[in-house]
Amino acid sequence: MSRRIEFSPIEFSPAALGDLVDLYDYIAWRDGAERAIATIDRPEECCRNLSVFPERGIRRDDRR
Repeated sequence: MSRRIEFSPIEFSPAALGDLVDLYDYIAWRDGAERAIATIDRPEECCRNLSVFPERGIRRDDRR
């Protein structure tokens, strides 16, 4: 019997997307587009992986 894994879609808020764009622009200006893409890919991929592993990480009830 195979087990079906449910994935929850990950959506970035407009503010989060704006932050990623601003960060990209800054890094691209300082260090080039290739470095900016590599830098942005890491946190974006981590966030997208939450759809596969939603319980990943440390729970922070003091943050809301």
